[in-house]
Amino acid sequence: FIAPGNHDPYTTNSPYRTESWPSNVTIFSTPAWQRADVKDISLTVHGFAFDSLDISQNPFGSLQIPQDGRVHVALGHGSEMGSIPPGKDAYAPFRATDATPPGLRYLALGHFHGYKQVPGPYDATVAYSGAPEGHGFGETGERCFLEVEIDEKEVRVRPVTGNRTVYVTFSVDCSEFTNSQQIIDAIREHPKPNNLAVVARVTLTGNNSPEWRHEIAAIRDALTDHFEYLELMDATVELEDYLFLAREHTSLGAFIAMVNAELDDTPDLGRRQMLLRAREVGLAAYRGRDLAIEGAEGE
Repeated sequence: FIAPGNHDPYTTNSPYRTESWPSNVTIFSTPAWQRADVKDISLTVHGFAFDSLDISQNPFGSLQIPQDGRVHVALGHGSEMGSIPPGKDAYAPFRATDATPPGLRYLALGHFHGYKQVPGPYDATVAYSGAPEGHGFGETGERCFLEVEIDEKEVRVRPVTGNRTVYVTFSVDCSEFTNSQQIIDAIREHPKPNNLAVVARVTLTGNNSPEWRHEIAAIRDALTDHFEYLELMDATVELEDYLFLAREHTSLGAFIAMVNAELDDTPDLGRRQMLLRAREVGLAAYRGRDLAIEGAEGE
């Protein structure tokens, strides 16, 4: 049973109308409640469809359930006003108390992409199943479909993990790391869901080190076999205080001050990159520290 929503409304050129569907598929086609009786079992499903990107009339609150001894389930797409996630717009808004008439056993809802049961002072069980696959980094973690059992006494709802890909986001504090391999190891050690392809956004935080700050691309390349896709975000800050170093009455201080002054007077981005790298290389040379070659190429 399919209840078209605001992203897939039932219109004249909709696949719901233009394509051939199997006989066991029922597609609700109007913005008013329609009834479908299931053969061989005492089950009736009620549903409606969006007829445009915003429904022309809101049917929530108008459903009536006959007292005919059958099990009645309703299926709809809309925004339960007590369940709207932050920043989400309301489509076909309603209150669950108005959408659960006497005799309704289960109200299956679509629109919000996270699993949520909507409790209240009514006999029906009300639940959003959520999207079976995450749509982006705003929808992290495992996703589910709902397995629902209805008998004479109760309705049992069981979420079942159904996604093949999972979005994850996490941060790695790099303040104590002195080489890129430590970052790679820390990212690899972060827990991953079993048997799911992982799309990850990893943010590097803390202080960076000149030994690895130009190896972000190499770090990403080293992790390509670990993720379905990796987005690596560099939010680290430089460990060195170059303004403080420039005030030293030493040859190092004079060198840093000279480069700082040229940076202040250089608008050319390519030359600025070269000067920043030269400052790092010079500081490493003064301190007897090795730097990665990557990032200096072409300068």
